[in-house]
Amino acid sequence: MAVEGGSQFTRKTQRIIHTNYYTGKITRCAPNFPVSNALCKGGRTMDPALIVSIVSLLVASAALFFSQLRPAEITLSAGPGIKIYYANGKGLSFYIPTTFINKASKTGTVIRLSLTIFRNDDPETRYLFPWSSFSRFDSDKNSWVYKEMAHAFAVPGKSAVAETVWFSWPNDSSEQPLLREGAYTLVIHKYFDDNKPPVANEHQMNMTSRDIQALQAYREQERSTTIDTVLDRKLGDHKVLTKNEYDKLLSG
Repeated sequence: MAVEGGSQFTRKTQRIIHTNYYTGKITRCAPNFPVSNALCKGGRTMDPALIVSIVSLLVASAALFFSQLRPAEITLSAGPGIKIYYANGKGLSFYIPTTFINKASKTGTVIRLSLTIFRNDDPETRYLFPWSSFSRFDSDKNSWVYKEMAHAFAVPGKSAVAETVWFSWPNDSSEQPLLREGAYTLVIHKYFDDNKPPVANEHQMNMTSRDIQALQAYREQERSTTIDTVLDRKLGDHKVLTKNEYDKLLSG
């Protein structure tokens, strides 16, 4: 018998606890024996093997979910370099390289894309462009050409799909968006489910006076010649850097 209020046990009690510790059999907690509350419930200890099995099951279930059952998780990387022009001197148009990355194991589907553009100093006026087609660069013609009609596409698990998307304003529209010098916001909307709102990716674009002059000249000549610009420009144009500027801009 254990001494009341103490921690002494008879050899019989010690032998029972010792035997059960190594055999893993369920037994009643001995009086005043310092058994962990996590292993003692209703006066009985839990089988250590059962605890290990439960933990292993939880770990295996979590691993299965994250490796095989987690829904598709598709992110978009756009640009950074894009091309802008007025189609036949009229409709404002963009060639935007896009890469869709699926971080999960399950395949996901991109139903469609759209583009919204507005000036940062006039956010009330916004132009919405549905996607028009996929394009590719023809090195023989040294120009961008039609690849295929824009359509929904699948992004397999743990993979990426890249497309250059053409957004173009209709030439016969009564209202034509004209770019001016200044800062713009471009928002690419990704549709994964027709019953849910699209997911937005927001980017910044700055149009310089040189950009506007070139675009205007091509527009007046009714030429579909593109100019290059960069989304989310961080470093500016080519430049000579001092060491202090280098450290500030590029060093970790």
